[in-house]
Amino acid sequence: IAITTTTSPLNSPSADQSPLPKKRSIFQLSTMLFLFFLLSGLIFLYAQSNTTITENKPPFIAVLPFIQTGLSADNYLGEGIAEDILIQLTKYDGLRIISKSTTFKYLSETSAFHEDVKALGGTHILEGEIKLINQEYRISVHLIRLSDNREIWSERFFRTEQDLVNLSSEIAMTIAQKLNQPTLKKIDQTIINPPNITAYNAYLRGNHLIRDRNVIKLKQGLAEFDKALKINPDYTDAFIAKATAILLLEDQYSVNYLTEVEQMMLKVIRQQKDKGEAYALLGNVYSNQYQFVKSLTFFEIALEYLPNNAMINYWYSLRLRTLGDFEAAIKYGKKATDLDPLHPLINAGYIYTVIVAEKYQLAEELLSTSAPIFKDTYLYLLVKGRLEIQQKNYQKALVSLNKSLALNPDFDLTIIDRFYCLVKLGRMEEVEAYLATLDENDYTNSKAFAIIYGGMNEIEKGIHYLNKGAKEGFVSGDILIDHYYQPYRNHPAYPAILQKFGLKEFSKR
Repeated sequence: IAITTTTSPLNSPSADQSPLPKKRSIFQLSTMLFLFFLLSGLIFLYAQSNTTITENKPPFIAVLPFIQTGLSADNYLGEGIAEDILIQLTKYDGLRIISKSTTFKYLSETSAFHEDVKALGGTHILEGEIKLINQEYRISVHLIRLSDNREIWSERFFRTEQDLVNLSSEIAMTIAQKLNQPTLKKIDQTIINPPNITAYNAYLRGNHLIRDRNVIKLKQGLAEFDKALKINPDYTDAFIAKATAILLLEDQYSVNYLTEVEQMMLKVIRQQKDKGEAYALLGNVYSNQYQFVKSLTFFEIALEYLPNNAMINYWYSLRLRTLGDFEAAIKYGKKATDLDPLHPLINAGYIYTVIVAEKYQLAEELLSTSAPIFKDTYLYLLVKGRLEIQQKNYQKALVSLNKSLALNPDFDLTIIDRFYCLVKLGRMEEVEAYLATLDENDYTNSKAFAIIYGGMNEIEKGIHYLNKGAKEGFVSGDILIDHYYQPYRNHPAYPAILQKFGLKEFSKR
């Protein structure tokens, strides 16, 4: 406005008013404005090109499986690189990672992914493409900030097939730097020989096969891991994947499967002491051996190396629940669901922890908010039924449990819960018929006998079966905290059963 006024012919100064000073002030003002906008532009460009990214909230990143072009249908490099990047990123305390069981659901529907990640609280997405061109791999990666859908970092890598093995850690380290994460100090810097590319591909195929936890595919995955280990006998990641598959197969593998997994994981740690996954699997081995306190120690070590691994947080929460530390169990269960919000097992386990802690209102809220995620799964209906049992709504519980069994007819926990409800509803003829089908010489049935006889208030019969299982080295992992065992807690034989499994010292909780 000032410039327009001083230069208008209608307001031109008379000859004796010396217009030179005003002409100079207009020039100076124009120059100042020009410099101001130039400086603003330079600051903006610098902010956009700066090597680190500042956000108002902690980064919460999702990694999509890389799109593959020019590769065969049974080649899983795109999935494998993305999964390896995820594992590397979980080592950073300041990063939250949406785990693969959530992100890998979007293999064929990436268009909806950005909005869904934002709805889950995500701040960044890493996308990539791997393309085979004349026997050389071109890998393009893009880090996108969801607050403005802006690509804040991208790079293109050219690698031979053998060099792909180390690419994931390089990408993960760069992402961490871009998101202001401090350099890792607690990670062992021991140089590990990268696996042969044929072994790496077998490992990736095995990981793809075991993802759905189907028994046939688990066995096929084991065969792929064995191929990888035959080529590279010291391939630590293949050992970890094989141990995972064995634990999922449990009794279908071998009698001494726990010992085999333990030996494999101890070997991995001797080779590479920063492998958090190995400590976590040892935690599961010791849990299955009823060495609950020892298992806690190994889960805690695992979380030192992989603090944001959803499954390890979940496993740790379960062991805390076993020992009656509900406050800590809820804390880590919540963290696990925050990291992997679409995982039915993690959601169900967290809700059940809340139920046994007798936080019924919170359990109702969690069931309501998680319904869109996994309401059509047998696990959702199971925990819904268990909440209704805890509140003595046995008829409602029976409806939920019957729906759960329609989806998974052979799940033992649901079957036992159902007949417990029938006891409480007085439908004893059906209950007696069920008990007649159970083999009394099979100590693993002691749990079903104890729960149902407890529901009948036939304490001596129930204690008989608890003792029978204990003599064979078997007890329910939830005996200390599950309401089903409440009828036995004043029986003189009960403390001895707890003592046998190292649980007596925690019973005061």
